[in-house]
Amino acid sequence: MGPQSSGNSTLLNNLFNTNFKEMDAFRGRSQTTKGIWLAKCAGIEPCTVVMDLEGTDGRERGEDDTAFEMQSALFALVVSDI
Repeated sequence: MGPQSSGNSTLLNNLFNTNFKEMDAFRGRSQTTKGIWLAKCAGIEPCTVVMDLEGTDGRERGEDDTAFEMQSALFALVVSDI
């Protein structure tokens, strides 16, 4: 979790060999990840699942930003407990 367009997806892709969509620097800063994306890490044992969440400060969500942030944090906690 972190600010929009701060390199979250890029970091996850490099650390865990996932394939989350990344921002194209030539097209300008904009929201790339929408919602919550899950991926199984390749070549990591035991089985590891990575979550890529949309930026916590995205303007695209509007007034519902706080509700989504709380719901996504709760979802992340539940999935990490499984």
